[in-house]
Amino acid sequence: MKRTVLFCIFLCALYLGNSENIGIDTLTPNSSAILDVNSQSKGFLPPRMTSYERDQITSPAQGLVIFNTSISCLEILFRSPMV
Repeated sequence: MKRTVLFCIFLCALYLGNSENIGIDTLTPNSSAILDVNSQSKGFLPPRMTSYERDQITSPAQGLVIFNTSISCLEILFRSPMV
């Protein structure tokens, strides 16, 4: 049993390590995207947090996307340029 689980983990790691991009509900993900999500009946749900929780993120990545529940707004975070 342990051998089978380890083999499955190995196959998954091998597959994910060799894939250039991943598609969800598509067999042909767009080559310019790392993740291509396709749906005709559902949407994308980003992480939801308050303004306070957002402000607690240390060094947010440029372009990080969240839904701010304090102001009911989708936000794209960026770092201010060093002046």
